[in-house]
Amino acid sequence: MKVEFAPLNIPLARRLQTAAVLQWVLSFLLLAQVCLGIIVLLIIYNYWFLYIPYLTWLYFDWQTPEQGGRRSDWVRSWTIWRYFKDYFPIQLVKTWDLDPSHNYIFGFHPHGVLVVGAFGNFCTNYSEFKELFPGFTAYLHVLPFWFRCPFFREYLMSSGPVSVSKKSVSHVLRKKGGGNISVIVLGGAEESLDAHPGKFTLFIRQRKGFVKMALTHGAYLVPVFSFGENELFKQISNPEGSWLRTLQEKLQKIMGFALPLFHARGIFQYNFGLMPYRKPIHTVVGRPIPVPQTLHPTSEQIEELHHTYMEELRKLFEAHKGKYAVDNWLPGSAKTGSESPISEEGVNGFGRPPCAVAVRLCTSNIDYCKVMTCSIYQANFNFPESNKKRLLSGHVLCHEQNKVDQIPLTQKICTAALLGQKTLCILRILS
Repeated sequence: MKVEFAPLNIPLARRLQTAAVLQWVLSFLLLAQVCLGIIVLLIIYNYWFLYIPYLTWLYFDWQTPEQGGRRSDWVRSWTIWRYFKDYFPIQLVKTWDLDPSHNYIFGFHPHGVLVVGAFGNFCTNYSEFKELFPGFTAYLHVLPFWFRCPFFREYLMSSGPVSVSKKSVSHVLRKKGGGNISVIVLGGAEESLDAHPGKFTLFIRQRKGFVKMALTHGAYLVPVFSFGENELFKQISNPEGSWLRTLQEKLQKIMGFALPLFHARGIFQYNFGLMPYRKPIHTVVGRPIPVPQTLHPTSEQIEELHHTYMEELRKLFEAHKGKYAVDNWLPGSAKTGSESPISEEGVNGFGRPPCAVAVRLCTSNIDYCKVMTCSIYQANFNFPESNKKRLLSGHVLCHEQNKVDQIPLTQKICTAALLGQKTLCILRILS
């Protein structure tokens, strides 16, 4: 494989952007282990005058990540975060005004590999958040595991993240007078294992705790979709049922977090490394869903609100996929040369859409998914005679970047999943 090196005459600003992202990636991957090693060495070599005061203070400070954290505007305003944001770049997009007299839950999708968009938009002072949402304070909720690492927890909290525990979310949403936003990555670590370029796989059908929290506190729900999040890294192929995926899922259950095997580019070359690709991230904030406070919500109320949220999320994706997601994958731009599996006239003369998006709603983590909704056409069409060979005993063949994804169906076939020139943008909503 020929290595493509970065040119020597790159502007200083771009080199600083690379350095900013490098320190963030290394902090995410290694800093917690380094900090843990430091405290172990202090204990082994009996530097009691250092570790005893810290561990004593840590004992009394243990609950801080569940009580709003300890953010530092000084840390959030470091110039390094401006270069971090400009590397991709990251942009926050508002579609609806929010009333600062209410508290909100932002459901962030998708997780991606390292949740870059959530950090860049809600954990630094260089995003458009303050200008777009004046009067609000955003709290990004992350795994409690990160706050159990000595020293590292202080650095993490200084940027604004807090624990994702129920107690922590309740603390944020209990603020009287409103103005607080809980940003929750609803897919969690499990979703990171499906963060592959060109695909959106969301784990949300069984995620209903956030809905109950919204009802209990009367917090409005807002779907947030971060386009470009899955384009930053490539993962080693890990389809469901493979030995790698099975191992990753077992390790996740043991450790509480996922271990995606990812790669992208390097510091001085573009072929391989742990640096993310320079791909734009557009984090689109959707329409708020009013939620009346219900101290003891019933299962029916939770189900109804959960269904409403998924519909709003789907509408948000539909409204903005062409601007922020689909255009870069369209045939005729980056991908050319192969004939379309569908005629130029489309199916039954409806014409060819830019890209078909199938929302697959699964009842469990299995491959047998029903194509419940097609984003472009809601009707069931008949295939032209020349394309009947694409129907195989109750299955539909979906072409995506020269790969074939076979989806077993139990309902009528929605042919919108076949439209496009070997390009299929898939939004999968899994349990």
